[in-house]
Amino acid sequence: MVDLDAAEPEEDDPDWDDMVMNIGSEIIRDVRAAIRERLKYTCSAGIARNKMMAKLGSAYKKPNSQTIVRNRAVQHFLSTFKFTKIRNLGGKLGDQVVETFGTDELTELLKIPMEQLKSKLGDDTGTWVHAVIRGEDHSEVNSRTQIKSMLSAKSFRPSINTFEQAVKWLTIL
Repeated sequence: MVDLDAAEPEEDDPDWDDMVMNIGSEIIRDVRAAIRERLKYTCSAGIARNKMMAKLGSAYKKPNSQTIVRNRAVQHFLSTFKFTKIRNLGGKLGDQVVETFGTDELTELLKIPMEQLKSKLGDDTGTWVHAVIRGEDHSEVNSRTQIKSMLSAKSFRPSINTFEQAVKWLTIL
């Protein structure tokens, strides 16, 4: 569970969102355990109020971990990242933001008013950046049933030296 900011006391009663995330975390714990038991794979998970925060939570302490980002902890959690780690801010747009504002620190970017973001990045992009660095994301979660990609790899020491060895390993892989 992501800690709260030092100024926010843990003693405050949990709110409804905290309770829902707790229930969600129990479900995800059971799903991860079933994957481990049946398939022998480990996996990480993020539980948060939206897709972007859940993805960041999932990647937070890989491998084989589960991170809950409570609503009250969003800003504290995000402050540990460079904003270029946020989905869609790592490429050209991220480079543009760094060049325009001279920082890749999320905490520094939070100080920039929305109007300045909009004037430098355009209305839509500036508004989106303003929201996303505050943990707001309204993108839908799309379920996937088809495999997107698959990888199998092997390092050879000593190296493969014959065609027969290569065919053997290609068959295995």
